[in-house]
Amino acid sequence: MAPLSAVTVIAARFSRPLSRGEDASARPEGATLATAGTETSWDTADGYPRRERSVRIWMAIWPDPGAAEAHLSGRADHLPILAEASETIALLGIPFSCHGNLNWSADGDVSSLYPHLGKRPGQTQPILVMTSLGIGDPEDGLVEFGQGVKAVRDAFAKNPSVLLDMNMLPDLPVIDGPTLTLWRSEREIIHGAYRSDPHKTAMTLRNGATARASFTRMAVVSAEGVWNGTDLGKALAAAG
Repeated sequence: MAPLSAVTVIAARFSRPLSRGEDASARPEGATLATAGTETSWDTADGYPRRERSVRIWMAIWPDPGAAEAHLSGRADHLPILAEASETIALLGIPFSCHGNLNWSADGDVSSLYPHLGKRPGQTQPILVMTSLGIGDPEDGLVEFGQGVKAVRDAFAKNPSVLLDMNMLPDLPVIDGPTLTLWRSEREIIHGAYRSDPHKTAMTLRNGATARASFTRMAVVSAEGVWNGTDLGKALAAAG
């Protein structure tokens, strides 16, 4: 049987903004793709995202869950800066559905990154969603786009079905930035993202500021740590 694709997400919050280059962690060995960056703020008048340097995020795609688990187990060695963090989390997901385009793969197809998808979990099981958006012409609708992103994130922050919401601005700005949201269930995703505003309306926004988009849904294999005071492991156990 072919090995399943896997994704790891590690995030850390610090008591101060990190300077550029202070995170000296190396690219993880064996990963199909790996990127790191900061949290993003869209609360700007010009629409351009700003870096929240007090939060670091590391995301990697793996050819099999075993390699992903080994990376998470050794994260203290791979990412020594985690020792300075006030909060940290680590998640492992198995992609089961993906669609769209991004600039992370040679052909631009998100499915090329996950050659072996897992089975769709039950409707009540927790789901990790990774979406990406590529910025096209910044002069054509970027302010409207940024306002839409902020409205969605403000709504997600108040939605009890969303256990985690992070918007990564990669260190390499040419890479499409991923947004990572952890939901209590796929049923809640359908209601909160596809049938409710502001996200429902935001998905219909089409202008020159957005060049491409993708989404990937993942079954959650493990989730550890505390974020914004929420223990993810306990929250997911209660959700499942």
